[in-house]
Amino acid sequence: MAQHGVSALIGHHGCLRAAMVAGGVALVVLAVLVMTGGIAPLLAAAAFAALACALAGLALVTLVAARFQRGLPAYQRLLNSPATVLVALAPTGRVLVQGEDWAAVLDDAFRDQVIPAGQPVRVVGVADLRVIVTPPVKELLAQAGALPPLPHP
Repeated sequence: MAQHGVSALIGHHGCLRAAMVAGGVALVVLAVLVMTGGIAPLLAAAAFAALACALAGLALVTLVAARFQRGLPAYQRLLNSPATVLVALAPTGRVLVQGEDWAAVLDDAFRDQVIPAGQPVRVVGVADLRVIVTPPVKELLAQAGALPPLPHP
């Protein structure tokens, strides 16, 4: 979900806006502290400069990551991502991947299973605007008898 939130912000340069708002709030807080005598002016200036540099660095890293992410085709961006089943997979349904609702189909090895809504799955491929998913590795190992069965909530 955090990645989806960041990508939603990036589309409108929201990370830059967020950095500017955070810097503005910090400036107001530091100004109030200086006026009330709670902090020395030089210390306030140094704190604001450090915060501004940190926020600028965060905005830059986020923008670079977003540009890289946008350049990837959907299948590379989604591969090996965790997902949550929205509509039961039997073998088709819908999943939430990186904050997006996708049509999904179970991988061929699991087509005889039904995975109910709310269960975690992992994306192993993308085909025809659908993601191909499998149950998580821990559940696969439990089914194979390598681990004790996992409790389901």
